[in-house]
Amino acid sequence: MLEDGLAKEVAEDLLHRTGVALASDDAESFVACFLFPQVIETTKGARVLYTPDELKEVFYEVRDYHRETGASNLVRTVVTAEFAEPRVILSTHVSHHLKACGAPSGKPYPALSVLRYKERAWKIESCVYVVLEDQPLNEALLKCGEDISKNNYL
Repeated sequence: MLEDGLAKEVAEDLLHRTGVALASDDAESFVACFLFPQVIETTKGARVLYTPDELKEVFYEVRDYHRETGASNLVRTVVTAEFAEPRVILSTHVSHHLKACGAPSGKPYPALSVLRYKERAWKIESCVYVVLEDQPLNEALLKCGEDISKNNYL
């Protein structure tokens, strides 16, 4: 389907841009890919980030996590992407953190993202990370924002 191909292109582009921003330590370019308020959920909790500064703090926490675990390469692959509405895409991807030698730096984990066309661009509206066995990564993702864990259904 043509629409599904476009949805996958949008999802891959956002993964690429956020991945390049993480790898180059470019918080501004990373934040530009997101809408606010931004909802981040994991299996350990949920947060709403209201400002770019809150997301930048999460960015630096995740970057520090990568450095501490020796992850020098983040490989993310879109699994599915489809239009839920004309300006909304639901996308799933799997993340693999790899060391410089190519060895895994933790177990891969899936994520579900809601992508929305707003402000004349596709941006990430929310993301659910299914990180089951990595408490430090969960802590990095949930570092900032308003705790809405009571509404977390994972």
